[in-house]
Amino acid sequence: MYTGRKDLYQNQNTMKNYLFSFILIFSIFLGVKISAQEVGFSPFLGVTISNVNFRNGPSTSDDIIKKIPANSTVYIFSKTDYSGFYKSIDVESGKVGWLAKNLVKWSKDVDTSSAGGFSSLGETSEYNSELKVTNKSTKTITLVISDKTFYISPQSTITKFIEPGNKNFTASAPGVIPNSGYKTFSPNNGYEWTFWIETRRR
Repeated sequence: MYTGRKDLYQNQNTMKNYLFSFILIFSIFLGVKISAQEVGFSPFLGVTISNVNFRNGPSTSDDIIKKIPANSTVYIFSKTDYSGFYKSIDVESGKVGWLAKNLVKWSKDVDTSSAGGFSSLGETSEYNSELKVTNKSTKTITLVISDKTFYISPQSTITKFIEPGNKNFTASAPGVIPNSGYKTFSPNNGYEWTFWIETRRR
């Protein structure tokens, strides 16, 4: 009988250890996903100092989106890195990804005084702020608002809802230097932004 109780006690301890390990691993996993977005917003333009892997996450185990050649212009969301990686935009493709911090050199800071092209649509019945974004260009637009990323195909319109508040935003398209700034989105209000890309001959 005593041996049976001892085995039961050991089994209970084993289950507790498994449960603790699972919670710890799960918490670490969630921590990576959350912290990866909390790099702040102090954008600058950088230049790659060598060929660099552009990845879909902040680690060497994440998939490679593309290889960015040396001397390419990249948009960096923040001077704060995550595990040695910068959250960034490849200006050539307009895509959002991550690249190694030590393979990028600072070029110039980005002006964030813009309020963007958002215009008010007035009050809505929804508490969350409604966004209507229209892309009248021939290129895919990438719109990042804080930790949310939206892709707008050429000649199309999307409608999304975000939590109200003061948000940073970055709008980009292939071959175009991103537009950045801050916008305060009020509850029960709608906003719209229509994109087009103007090209000029020199």
